Amino acid sequence: MLELMIGGALVGGIVMITVSLSKSMTEEIAKVDERADVVMDQAGVTKSISDDVLNSVPAYNFLKSQTATTNQGDDFWTMWVQSDTPKTLKIDANGKCLSILSLDNSKIYDLTAGTVTQKKTLLATPSYFYNPRTSMTSPLVFDSAKLNNLLIANKLNISGQLFKLSGMMPVHDTAGFYKDYGIILKLNASGRYVEDTTSVATYSAPTTCTSTTTSLDNFLRCLPSPGGGTVNLYITPVLSIKYCLKTGNGQTKGFDLYRTKNGRETLVGNRLKSVELLRTKLSNPIININLAFCQINDKSSACN
Repeated sequence: MLELMIGGALVGGIVMITVSLSKSMTEEIAKVDERADVVMDQAGVTKSISDDVLNSVPAYNFLKSQTATTNQGDDFWTMWVQSDTPKTLKIDANGKCLSILSLDNSKIYDLTAGTVTQKKTLLATPSYFYNPRTSMTSPLVFDSAKLNNLLIANKLNISGQLFKLSGMMPVHDTAGFYKDYGIILKLNASGRYVEDTTSVATYSAPTTCTSTTTSLDNFLRCLPSPGGGTVNLYITPVLSIKYCLKTGNGQTKGFDLYRTKNGRETLVGNRLKSVELLRTKLSNPIININLAFCQINDKSSACN
């Protein structure tokens, strides 16, 4: 009987040790899997944001984040300011979003003609916006139909399309740097441009001007003088991309990160605490992407 009791105790002890080891191993495996998921999310989110930022373009009237101003001098993307001041765009709370404009590299399909063409960047002179002058002293007369006709002629009169209209102008009081003066226009359901919509904020001209007829007219008249030579304006198809943090379903810590493009929202990552774009100084063209994920024992508010 004593031998049976001793044998039973040994078996019971072995079973308890085995169960304890199994539980510990299961927990460790779960931790490894969780860390692997974080690494996979980080790689995927970083690639997605990197690709979008690589093709991003600055503009006066586009909201970069919910706290950024619409003045290009404070723009995260500006390159003309000579300053060691760092620039940061960060989202770290439920419902916070980061919006950027990206070059639109999509194709135009003409089923009737059986052709596929890439959307074009147009190079336009002032004659595409103003009526001809009989003399240099005659007043400029803005004609909005000319821009619409230019878009129609190049098959860019696409409903809902966003365009960046910009000009590179020398800024002599900042050591001769060139500054990208750009605005955003949106085409309505008829394929004609509109200036003020809910998705495209109103913009301020580069300098103060008066006696103008429209916002676009005001912007064009207020571009700084290039000091001689021809003024050319670039009209580039762009699209709006937005990244937003949202509270998850409670099964994972942190926020879910959604990417919206062309009105379609896609989940690109989870367990996030924050997303940050960082430039160490304004004259540095390198944009760093800093992602913070919730770790296993993270007690921060974003991870609970």
